[in-house]
Amino acid sequence: KSPRAFAQLVRFALYLVREKIDIVHATSLYPNVFALAAAALARTPVRIASVRDMGTMWTEGQLKLQRAACRLADAVVVNAEAVAARLEGEGYDPGRIALIRNGIDMSPRPAGRPTKLRDELGLADDAPLIGVISRFHAVKRLEDYVDAAALLAHRFPAARFLLVGPIHDGIESERGAADIAERARLAGLAGRFLLTDGRDDIAEILPELTASVLCSLSEGLSNT
Repeated sequence: KSPRAFAQLVRFALYLVREKIDIVHATSLYPNVFALAAAALARTPVRIASVRDMGTMWTEGQLKLQRAACRLADAVVVNAEAVAARLEGEGYDPGRIALIRNGIDMSPRPAGRPTKLRDELGLADDAPLIGVISRFHAVKRLEDYVDAAALLAHRFPAARFLLVGPIHDGIESERGAADIAERARLAGLAGRFLLTDGRDDIAEILPELTASVLCSLSEGLSNT
């Protein structure tokens, strides 16, 4: 909303022209609005938008703004049929919506425990381990995960609750992690709620979980 943002948009458009960029591919509302407008201004030959959520976290005005920006795109990539249906219902051109689902690595995993995660966390091999893999953002509703863990903790004394955050995601993540840790402490989960971040072995962690939890308010096809 600031004049500085518009100045940066013009600066980006000039960069696209100067570097002779052929394709601009943006993902999510704010990048779509910013980059597609700049690419149109620069007359970039190929402009691609991506929408990967159900839109419940955006206001009506934001959705209208994104729809206007996506009219500047040659294609709008979605990662779930539900997202495609939503966009068509909002008036997007069906002919410009492209569905590309998230891929899954189906290569065989080695037998036995794939990581030393349980050793790192001091967990027995047979202890139930419930986990969430998520970035720290209000739409992910991580506080709901903590509240659910508190309800389950009394019924399953051996269970532990894991939250794996992102790698180096800035000050917002640090604050989010601190807030969740404090909520877990107040819920009586000290020693049973395990918070770790900076991991790049998520594919190996997932098979060790007894259950993987997704609390998000809005997903198309979650990366997790």
